[in-house]
Amino acid sequence: MIKSYKSYPIQPFYFWYIFFCQLYLRILKNHNILHNEPLSSSKKKKKNPKKKTHTMAEETTPKPEVGASGRKIIYDKDGKPCRSCNTLLDFQMVTGKIAKPAVKDTYREDPPDVEKLGNSSWTFIHAICSKYPENPTPEDKSEINGFFNVLSRMYPCTWCADDFKKYLKEHPLDNKDNEGLNKWLCGAHNEVNKKLGKKEFDCDLWKKRWRDGWD
Repeated sequence: MIKSYKSYPIQPFYFWYIFFCQLYLRILKNHNILHNEPLSSSKKKKKNPKKKTHTMAEETTPKPEVGASGRKIIYDKDGKPCRSCNTLLDFQMVTGKIAKPAVKDTYREDPPDVEKLGNSSWTFIHAICSKYPENPTPEDKSEINGFFNVLSRMYPCTWCADDFKKYLKEHPLDNKDNEGLNKWLCGAHNEVNKKLGKKEFDCDLWKKRWRDGWD
């Protein structure tokens, strides 16, 4: 005769004991505790990367207003220095690629000597003549004539001024159009180059040198 489980009250206890042991072992296995890993390390929260924050010193440091060249630093709308609006020297300085050079005291700069004056004057004159109209009006012609007459009388180097007056008399100004004026000016410049022992410039290239730029 088969006895009911009531005759063995201990059997239900063993059944649930084995059941819970198996369940507990399965839980331990899922959490890798059997591999010597703590339960708390099974699900580690990924730390969010720290956002780069500006320090108080960076926020309060004023941006340079004047560059190494003496020009004003131009910034874009995002606050970064404009690469196309600044000289290379100023851009490198403001971005920290080079150290800020000592500021030159331009107020104590010496007056220009004949060489510096001559180079600056030729640059200025060529730049003006390069913009002379292709089809000048009578007023344009009169103004360019007056410009060179004043230049020959008021140029700081008196010897240079007298020499230029002589050249104007021997080689009358060609003011009929842009090409003629700039070829005439190039000839005048080459005349000075010859006297100084310098190489003469090819006047056919005047547009590249003084107006359009090189290829």
